[in-house]
Amino acid sequence: MGKSVKRISGLDSAKGFGILIMILVHLFTQQIARGDSALFVPVVTGLNPLMFVILAPLIVMGVWGSIFTVFTCILISKQMFQIQQKYKDDPSRKKRLGKYFLGRIWISVLLMLAYRGFRTLFGIVNPECRSKIVYGLNFIFSSDTIDSIAIVGILIPLVLLIMFRFPLLQTPRGFTIFFLLLGALTLGLSSFFIPWGRELCFILESRELYMLELFVSKFIYGRFKITHTFSFGCLGAIFGYWLHRDISRKKLFIYLFSFVGFCFLYLGIFLLIDWTILLQYANTDIPIAIQVFNMGGQLVILAIFIGRLDYGSPVSRRRAGWRTVWLRRYGIISLTVFTVGTLLGEGIYWLFEKLFGPSIGFSELTQEPYLAWSTLQICFLMISVILAWEVILRLWGKVRYILGIEWIITMLSVLFRFKKSGSLHIDERLYYYRTLTENEPLKENTPLIEVQKAP
Repeated sequence: MGKSVKRISGLDSAKGFGILIMILVHLFTQQIARGDSALFVPVVTGLNPLMFVILAPLIVMGVWGSIFTVFTCILISKQMFQIQQKYKDDPSRKKRLGKYFLGRIWISVLLMLAYRGFRTLFGIVNPECRSKIVYGLNFIFSSDTIDSIAIVGILIPLVLLIMFRFPLLQTPRGFTIFFLLLGALTLGLSSFFIPWGRELCFILESRELYMLELFVSKFIYGRFKITHTFSFGCLGAIFGYWLHRDISRKKLFIYLFSFVGFCFLYLGIFLLIDWTILLQYANTDIPIAIQVFNMGGQLVILAIFIGRLDYGSPVSRRRAGWRTVWLRRYGIISLTVFTVGTLLGEGIYWLFEKLFGPSIGFSELTQEPYLAWSTLQICFLMISVILAWEVILRLWGKVRYILGIEWIITMLSVLFRFKKSGSLHIDERLYYYRTLTENEPLKENTPLIEVQKAP
């Protein structure tokens, strides 16, 4: 397998890029369109044609929240294979893998509690969520990005634990084929499982079995329902395995773009049959063909960042690392920005609204909505929000992002599990490229929270 080089340094930058796209998309959907899906079309159709062309990739990537599930499963797969390899002949190997799995459950619970807690504290509501008051508490009976990260982040290591019992499935061909088939099967069967699951939820609700209904609902409701995003977790598991195997750049890119080509071709065939599925691109029930296309698009993003930051000469990697520091700031504090970032957008939009009036106007005769702001005003809003975040992240970084959700989860993990965590070493993740020399391979960025570390 050759010399082992840990190649996941591009993930923090890719994650930061994803969060930046989310911020800009939310400006359109939650601020300019006021969180009303019926107003999004007037916003888009009212854009200057050149502005629309520029923002088209942004619109396409606007529903790529599942890419964060891919990131999570890349780390999980890589970490579990590191444990499997390091303790291959050690009787404690199964115990260590079991502890890792329990750690994933612990992190998922903390993740969801922190996310829901902060959203409730700041009164942030996602209009797409199916909320219901049960036992005096507000529960979300659908799955969003964080639910997907947390639940798939438990299911994938569970599958890996089972796989480790079968040596044949741990070979490159066996592992890749298994997870490709598992992801394809899950995605394909979702067309049958989702209608059945929704009928089951109706029955459970009528019998007041709310906790069972809550569990099932995560698999069948929401833009990031688990029956769909589990396949993205499978993709992340494959990617993490390839990186663990120290795959060469040439092979990695051949495999990646072969799969990307298949994904785009798959969507193309479906468009020839029924092009109207494009109209459902931003629906909460995304067609399977578009989900397959999203997988391919997300792999392109990963290929760009990993190709630039983890491969090539040390000189080129140092240069790429220096240029992407600002993105890694978003990546390091990604969960906090995702959870409460809309507050900053709302604040800046409020100022713009006082200066320029509402972004959406209504015709006096027909009451039809239209985009009232000019392209220049929209661009000014976007630039203002990005600059505000740049200032906040730079200043906050001086105190290691204290009181952010990542910091709180890490401290709780350290407190209750009595283990040190490299996640608090912010400078090592931001400026790792400074120590990269001609004879030194790029070091692995420490994940958000270390789940398993050998004593």
